[in-house]
Amino acid sequence: DISTAGMTRGDLLNDVVMEEEFLATGVINFEYKRSRVTPAGVKVIKPMIETLKQNPAAKVNIGAHADARGSSDFNQRLTEDRAKNTMKYFAKQGIDAKRITYQGFGEKLILNRCSDGVKCPENEHSVNRRADIKVKP
Repeated sequence: DISTAGMTRGDLLNDVVMEEEFLATGVINFEYKRSRVTPAGVKVIKPMIETLKQNPAAKVNIGAHADARGSSDFNQRLTEDRAKNTMKYFAKQGIDAKRITYQGFGEKLILNRCSDGVKCPENEHSVNRRADIKVKP
């Protein structure tokens, strides 16, 4: 817990870093213009499913992303499909859908220099085609 009680206005003297606690985290990647969970993605997800089964109160959050190629509208729809398909995989493995939140972010959260109009090789674009998965206690 952090409180600002008793503090006065002035310059920030120290940075405060707040981090959430997770039981498990992982990143799965997607093929270009595809939204299905790949076999490589399944390998990342399986340990999270076990963690969720061992911790019945835990919840999972899925945030899906796209590279900057294609229109913003297309990428938004694509990431919504990626997030939903990832959620469906968890649900098919016995995780109650009420424990899962998911969202598609389109191309808003690019991890590298490969934004609109920047020429990048495929391996750099592929980093942005992902779903970040976090299991919260």
